[in-house]
Amino acid sequence: EISACLVGSEMCIRDSIEGGQLVAESSIADWWTEMVERELQPTSIARRIATLRSLTATLRRFGLTWDLSAVRGPAYRPYDRAEGPDARDLEAKLDELEILAEGDDGRSKTLIDARDYAMLVTLYHTAMRRESLVTMLWTETHLDNARPHARAIVKGGSTRRFPLSRRAVSSLRRWRHLRVAQLGRIEDGATVFCGTSGRGKGRTLHPDSVYKRTKYAHGLSGPHGFRHTAATEVFARSNGNLKLASDLLGHANPCLLYTSPSPRDRQKS
Repeated sequence: EISACLVGSEMCIRDSIEGGQLVAESSIADWWTEMVERELQPTSIARRIATLRSLTATLRRFGLTWDLSAVRGPAYRPYDRAEGPDARDLEAKLDELEILAEGDDGRSKTLIDARDYAMLVTLYHTAMRRESLVTMLWTETHLDNARPHARAIVKGGSTRRFPLSRRAVSSLRRWRHLRVAQLGRIEDGATVFCGTSGRGKGRTLHPDSVYKRTKYAHGLSGPHGFRHTAATEVFARSNGNLKLASDLLGHANPCLLYTSPSPRDRQKS
């Protein structure tokens, strides 16, 4: 992150370290212009500025007098960046895929529909990130337990337990049945979601493939938008329970909540 925030700002850094003086406003302006020309997202610019602030705070302890108090990052509202699909549209798509997944067991189209149905239900009902979804293993997905659950690798590299709804269990069982019927026995260590044809047949799906299926093949949002929709639904149905919605997302800080609550829901909370 420090390396990223210094891209395009070598003059700014070099002059300040050599002279032990304030960063020239022109250097900051050049750095800012360079980031804008690269068409970085507002979040990326803000993150780089925040990282540079942290770096300067450390350098000040060694006698360097950087002062970036006048540097301001772009304003942005996270909820405008990644809105999830409407819950009713998402439920309608799931109902459609559920019917298609019950088609002819021998058709490759049925196999794809069953996989996508299980994938969408899992994303929605667990609020799992796509990067976590592709790490799910059949050996760590327990569909027959009294409390069905799956384990997947989450942000930071740790493993998290995700409870599975009845619909998620049903969709995963159907996908597993068709996968074995058309692609053969499931090998030890095989991931739950895989390609169904071509060079990717039987191989782990790439996170970008998950994005393309949800966004383009099914006309919904990207997978991250499902987290917004799930959090909003849980928030609304639990009468404004922030802790419950935060636990679903796996956020330690309940302030980091992807919801789009109505004014009435906010008042209840």
